[in-house]
Amino acid sequence: MKKVGIVGGIGPVSTLDYYSGIINGCRAKANDDNYPEIVIDSINMTEMLSYVSNEDWDSLVNMLLNAIKNLANAGANFAAIASNTPHIVFDKVQKKSALPLISIVEATSAYVQERGCKSVVVLGTRFTMSNGLYSDALTHLSSKTAQTIANTALNFSFNHYKVSIFETTLFGKDLTPSLSSISW
Repeated sequence: MKKVGIVGGIGPVSTLDYYSGIINGCRAKANDDNYPEIVIDSINMTEMLSYVSNEDWDSLVNMLLNAIKNLANAGANFAAIASNTPHIVFDKVQKKSALPLISIVEATSAYVQERGCKSVVVLGTRFTMSNGLYSDALTHLSSKTAQTIANTALNFSFNHYKVSIFETTLFGKDLTPSLSSISW
């Protein structure tokens, strides 16, 4: 089994979600009592967010590349960044990365497409929502969906909470109107 690397600490809860999700997924797939090897490099979330706030993309890229280098030095075979916001610079990081990277945006887009979702609502930090990460990645969906995502980005600029993706047709009910009326 390959050793997984996680760039974590850039939401601690997200890091825990990745960690437990990888363990549970690997154990379910292998159907045995073994656990995967996982290495975590925890970076300073406050420092990372200051780079994002100041649009200091080069410093953000360097911070992520250093974390990935640490994961490679610890024997990781591939890595994931356990937060949506740093994916703003994912392409730049991937080009220089010491390891193959898994993109949360690409994986989410593939999941949405595989599930045949007709529309989705994306909730995220101001940084995540204002940079078009998901609206650009989900262009394969209808123009109505792309507009819903764009409107969601404008309406949901709440502070740094966990990003979730919902099918808006849960239980056959379109949740878009009720979600857009929430006061955060």
